[in-house]
Amino acid sequence: MQKGGEMNETIWKFQIETTDTQFVQMPKDATILCVQVQNGLGVCLWAQVDPSQPKENRCIEIFGTGHAIITANRRYVGTYQLSGGMLVFHAFERLSN
Repeated sequence: MQKGGEMNETIWKFQIETTDTQFVQMPKDATILCVQVQNGLGVCLWAQVDPSQPKENRCIEIFGTGHAIITANRRYVGTYQLSGGMLVFHAFERLSN
C-alpha cells in the first residue's frame, strides 16, 4: 500500500502456451487484462497485479475456433491468432465454484 491507502499495482506479462489447460502463477486477486501474440515471445497474457500479494495459480484454458466449450465457471480473456491468422484461439480463465 502506498500513502493514503492507495494500492501500488503494476502490469505484468506472463508467457502462456497454446495448450488445453495450464496454470499461471500470479499475485492473488490479479486482474487479467488481455492475451495477445507478442513478436518474438509467442502468446502472452497481461494482468494488473499488486506485487506485494502472495502468489496463486490461475487456470487458463485455450479453445480453438469451432471446438466445443462449456462456458459455466469460465471468464473470457481474449482471442489471438497464429500462423498468419490461419489458426484462431480463445483464452478463458477457469473460475472456482
